[in-house]
Amino acid sequence: MFDWQMGTALIQPIAVLTTEVDSGEDERPEGASHVSVAKVIEVTSTSPGSFEDAIRKGIAKAQKSVDGIRGAWISEHKVEIAEDGTIKHFRVDMKLTFVLE
Repeated sequence: MFDWQMGTALIQPIAVLTTEVDSGEDERPEGASHVSVAKVIEVTSTSPGSFEDAIRKGIAKAQKSVDGIRGAWISEHKVEIAEDGTIKHFRVDMKLTFVLE
């Protein structure tokens, strides 16, 4: 569940991708291909301070339960406006990619 006050993140899996990666460090027979599987999760995070802080909090929260995060794509930036017109919260929706071992 998403909590505006605590700036917590909602993490939800959205896709699984496969990609061929050659690290050159494994002991495969010559000509054999190495396939890595990457997964994408969607994260929503907030901060009262800035978009950058919301991004950092969302990634940090995801790293507590997911190893090997390789990238982030920020798909949405949103703000919640207080009655006096000031920005109350910065919100980002992002997709994080990590490789399954």
